[in-house]
Amino acid sequence: MLDGTDDAATTAGPVIDESGSFTATAAVELDSAAMAAKADGYVAQVIGQRGTDGASWGLWFEKTGTEFDPETETELPVGKWYFGRLNADGSWTAVVSDEAVSVSGNSVTQLTGVFDAYTDTIGLYIGANQNGSDLAYTAVAGSADFAVGKGFVDSAWAHYLAGRVTDVRIWAGAMSGQQQISDTVGIAGA
Repeated sequence: MLDGTDDAATTAGPVIDESGSFTATAAVELDSAAMAAKADGYVAQVIGQRGTDGASWGLWFEKTGTEFDPETETELPVGKWYFGRLNADGSWTAVVSDEAVSVSGNSVTQLTGVFDAYTDTIGLYIGANQNGSDLAYTAVAGSADFAVGKGFVDSAWAHYLAGRVTDVRIWAGAMSGQQQISDTVGIAGA
């Protein structure tokens, strides 16, 4: 369980050669109470690879607000999922989820990002469903660590995730769509 303050895991990298196609997936369960306490606009990296001055790519969650849950009588974080790069200036080069999601406790989300080097595009899948449209993407070579639960942006580690990340898997090659992702990745919690 990552606390959203300083917990994370890293391994020496790069683990992915961004000059070729790749697929990365992770099952994530956000800590709804800890994420609800973060400021609106807070960005947390689920998994990603470090570049020279920022992330070369990553799967991310951005908190956009909260909503009251009458069942639990608590504020739940609301946000969007991203696959791509958070640039040093705070802008995104990323595919974003179609709709804002409300994060409740014990809710596991399977995120999959696909980079297709032949078409120079990225795609985001939540479960087996593609979200957003494929986006033109110029790969940036990763030069260092692969991280779970934190991101490297503007020459510093930050963007800590509050929650649990499991089932991290990476493949060389771009998966070809919903059916292959469903068959190969599966759905977390299903």
